[in-house]
Amino acid sequence: MLIARTLSALRRLLGRWMPSRQQRPYSFPEFEASARMPGLLRASMIAIALAVCSAAALDFMAIEVVEGARRHDQEVLNLAGRQRMLSQRAAQLAARLSLGDDAGSLSVQLHEAAQQFRRDRERLLAIPRFAEMADQAPSIEPLLLAMHAASREAARGTSGTSTGLAAAQAVAQSADQFLPPMEAMMTKLQLATEQAIRDTEGAHSRYMTALAVFVSMVALGAGEWLSRKMTRQQARLREQTQELERLALVAERTDSAVIIADAEGRMTWANDAFTRISGYSLYEAQGKKPGSLLQFEGTDPVARAQLRAAIAQHQPIQVQILNRAKQGRLYWLHLDIQPLKDDNGLCNGFVAVETDITAEVIAREQLETLLRALPAGVVQQEASGKITHANPEACRILGLTLDQMLGRASVDPQWHTVREDGTPFPGHEHPAMQALSSGQAVRGVSMGVSLPSGERRWLRINAEPVRHPDGSVASVVSSFVDITEASSQRRLLALTVDAAGLGTWDWNVNAGEVVFNDRWWRMLGHEPGALPSALSSWEALMHQEDLPKARRALQRHFDDPAEPYRCEFRMRHATGSWVWIMAAGAAIERRPGGPPQRVAGVHLDITQRKELEQRLADAALTDALTGLPNRAALHARLAQCAARARRSSDYRYAVLFMDFDRFKQVNDSLGHEAGDELLRQIGQRLRTTLRPGDDLARLDSDEHTAARLGGDEFVALLEPLRRPEDAAAVAQRLLDALAAPYRLDGHDVCSTVSIGIVTSDREDTDPETMLRDADTAMYEAKRRGRARYVVFSADMQERVRHALDLQADLRRALRTPGEVFVVYQPIVELTTGAVCGVEALARWNHPTRGPVPPVEFIPLAEENGLIAELGELVLQTACRDAADWSRTLGSRAPATVSVNLSRAQIRKGGLPATVAAALANTSLPPGVLRLEITESLAMQDTQMVATLHELRSQGVSLALDDFGTGYSSLASLDQLPLDVVKIDRSFVQRMVGDRYQTALIEATLMVAASLGLDVVAEGVETEEQADLLRRAGCRYAQGWLYGKPMFAGELARSIGPCA
Repeated sequence: MLIARTLSALRRLLGRWMPSRQQRPYSFPEFEASARMPGLLRASMIAIALAVCSAAALDFMAIEVVEGARRHDQEVLNLAGRQRMLSQRAAQLAARLSLGDDAGSLSVQLHEAAQQFRRDRERLLAIPRFAEMADQAPSIEPLLLAMHAASREAARGTSGTSTGLAAAQAVAQSADQFLPPMEAMMTKLQLATEQAIRDTEGAHSRYMTALAVFVSMVALGAGEWLSRKMTRQQARLREQTQELERLALVAERTDSAVIIADAEGRMTWANDAFTRISGYSLYEAQGKKPGSLLQFEGTDPVARAQLRAAIAQHQPIQVQILNRAKQGRLYWLHLDIQPLKDDNGLCNGFVAVETDITAEVIAREQLETLLRALPAGVVQQEASGKITHANPEACRILGLTLDQMLGRASVDPQWHTVREDGTPFPGHEHPAMQALSSGQAVRGVSMGVSLPSGERRWLRINAEPVRHPDGSVASVVSSFVDITEASSQRRLLALTVDAAGLGTWDWNVNAGEVVFNDRWWRMLGHEPGALPSALSSWEALMHQEDLPKARRALQRHFDDPAEPYRCEFRMRHATGSWVWIMAAGAAIERRPGGPPQRVAGVHLDITQRKELEQRLADAALTDALTGLPNRAALHARLAQCAARARRSSDYRYAVLFMDFDRFKQVNDSLGHEAGDELLRQIGQRLRTTLRPGDDLARLDSDEHTAARLGGDEFVALLEPLRRPEDAAAVAQRLLDALAAPYRLDGHDVCSTVSIGIVTSDREDTDPETMLRDADTAMYEAKRRGRARYVVFSADMQERVRHALDLQADLRRALRTPGEVFVVYQPIVELTTGAVCGVEALARWNHPTRGPVPPVEFIPLAEENGLIAELGELVLQTACRDAADWSRTLGSRAPATVSVNLSRAQIRKGGLPATVAAALANTSLPPGVLRLEITESLAMQDTQMVATLHELRSQGVSLALDDFGTGYSSLASLDQLPLDVVKIDRSFVQRMVGDRYQTALIEATLMVAASLGLDVVAEGVETEEQADLLRRAGCRYAQGWLYGKPMFAGELARSIGPCA
């Protein structure tokens, strides 16, 4: 409204301010009368008239001078005031700059403000009034320098840095220093202007008084008329000046852009809001048409054409138009253009008020988009009930076009509406009409509507009144959804529930009554109606432990309808047993904004499912083979122990990690069924040894303290533990109990266990960490010789890492030619010392560690599945070197080359084919190759013996290595296809001074001789040992006494004639 009044006043004043060139400022009818005056009177009158005219002309000139001075004074005040406003604006821009606003925009605005500041000061200095007081005016240079510096910092993008903040602070300080003297200067200018006006008015008053006296003496009538005329002119000029000052202040302070243009539409003036909105300064826009600056290809061509037509016809126009600012920002304007006309009605310019309505347009478009996208129908009706707007979904649901909808009222009988019970639904009772009449919202009303096609659709309707500012109802907005399908589905659901045998319940919350169907009663073993139909009956049948949970679930649904009511609980069957029930339901009636009034749902008997879940849960936590808790159960138990230990500093527990030594040998030799039976017997012994009554490992309920992780790995959890030493005592008892022989498929099998111990007296009691460290301690027990326990210490981790690194390096070394190589140890004839055979031995020269002992990497290869690859490398190399010796040494070449076989090579399958291929590739005669197997390996099973027979049939010889350390006896030698028996070094090293060991060797030699087997004694290191072996009848020997292991070339150079 203020903008409209301002526009009207500007148009009226500017019409007088810009008069046409033909309009005369004054007219004098006395000139017409003077022609009729006779003679001297006429001459006197002419003289008087001339004097009066001269006086009037002088007075007019004086007025013009005064008016000019006043305009200059007013211009000085306006420019000085604008300099004060510009300094304040500079401080505001600096503050925004320090807060990190859009630096690019602020840079441009600071630069433009500085330029405007300088132009205004230059104009002030050109006005005498200001020039006289220029020495009292504050200098603008410090502020301009600070503004330019801040503009440059903002343009560089350093507004958030210390340099940018300093520049912004400098602007604020300069503005603060500029304002007080400028305000003082304005006060002095205002006082000087008011004094000049008073002086001028006083002088003029005296002049007019004298003129009035003179004129009254000569021609009272003409002088009086002229005086009144001039006084009125002055009053009008003062009024116009004051009104222009007020309107200029309004135009400067408004958020809307105000533009003044000439008759061609070219801009002559604009306020600061125009610059803020468009980005163009007045200097850039002057003389140009706004459309050429701001309109673009995206501007509505219809709106552009309307604007051009209105300006060409000098007609007012209001239009909404899309413009593009200088920086490229698109914005919507409400443009109000009014022509400025002179007294003759000719247009001499335009005044335009532009209001930025971008936010309103976006909001309106978003609302329209929302209404179009809503899956619900929305209709707006005016106070009379006629439809004024409808979204597409409303038209689709009701089967009408928008034109058919508009103007139609609720009371129109064409709607054909009915209630849920089928009775007519009068139009004046429709939700929209109720909301209009009562002023209250109406929600959740169901109504049937007949469509033009004759089909009936069911709607769920909400109606909300829209009010005027005074509170009266202006219109109503109704939203509705099509629930036709939902109603059909409800009927189908009722049939489905009955067919599925679900128990249903319907609870009247206010009355506390519950209605159950017959199936609900039979589900609990009761006859229908056997108990009172009350909520208390329902709760009385529910398990008391489950009752609070069921109440909480129901309350959550009451508080939040979006939270479904679903709960599982136990209810007492008529037989006294407990039946598991799954209840689901929802509130189907609620007070508006209040709690539910009616809740309905179903009951489903899930007893069988619960029993199955329990069985599955037990199976998920139990090892199927041993019946012990599995890894998951152990983890859960360890987590409980850790939590309890954190709560109580006196509580302790321990983890014992067990791995059975050489279990894989037993499993491979006797079969997987025997291995499984061994694991079951181990589990039983653990139960017996770690009994629930053990004061070192007491358990709650009937849970076990031992768990199987997998394979032959078991864990014992001891808790509560009085002292850490008690864990070692239990570990020793386990070692003793588990070391006793096991009866498997008619065999007595011995299997020891290695145990790693970790106690809770540590900072990190995470279950995984505890198990890892116990596992590390177990491997340390194996490293120390097996069949023992070891308590974990921190330095063990380093050894584990070393073993892992060594394993990775060995895997790489087997694929790196020359890093793993073969050496040969001579086998000699004891009586002559001649070399008659060699044994191939693997060696590893690590690139950084140097030589790795066989006792370190051979077990590592066995544990990690690399032994087969290593054995094949030795076999191929030995065959190749033996063939080379045969070609280069002839009869002096070793008669045999012995290669050790591992369990993995034999179990892998295809060993005879591999041996045959190695012989064929090197053209080595089969009789040169001798394969050595350990005593424990040879006696494993019939499959192993069959493989040995197949190898023997190829022509290779077989040797039994390490005889005396395994399962064999002298009586079983005839069961194997052997050629050679090798006496283990442990017997040879103890035979000096030990008649028992000597007797064992002699007995072995006698049995071997009777079976036609050769005997080789291993580990001969002294002449005394060699002499005893010769006297006992041993023909061949091997050991450091006769030569260390050496390379193939070195061996070839050292070989002498063979006996």
